[in-house]
Amino acid sequence: MKPFDDDLEAYRRRLIERDDADAGRPSEKNGTTDIRRAARRDAAERRLALEPLRRKSREAEAAAARLAAEQQVLDQRLAAPETFNGNRDALTEALKRRADLARRISEAEAEWYAAEEAIERGIEVDR
Repeated sequence: MKPFDDDLEAYRRRLIERDDADAGRPSEKNGTTDIRRAARRDAAERRLALEPLRRKSREAEAAAARLAAEQQVLDQRLAAPETFNGNRDALTEALKRRADLARRISEAEAEWYAAEEAIERGIEVDR
């Protein structure tokens, strides 16, 4: 095993070219090798096709975690009554921010769930 210093599309082309070159060789055991090779190529293509979904899932998960951490800090501020000292405008803004964070967390979690579900089904969702 050695590192590949190009992008996923170049790797996919390399695998296909290698498999096409190997296809010219005589097969072993009545085509068993060809079947295995085709199965490996198909599996590699599926992995490559699903990579955008995996990336989308990771990004959505990270966004949800980041937003949840921000919400937790804000909740701690809201729980301390001395934080606002009667400043209604600051309290109103903090509550609006909390509602916005809750909405954005929900959206990120929905995106994460949709990507994971699509990965399990093995298909891509609209990006």
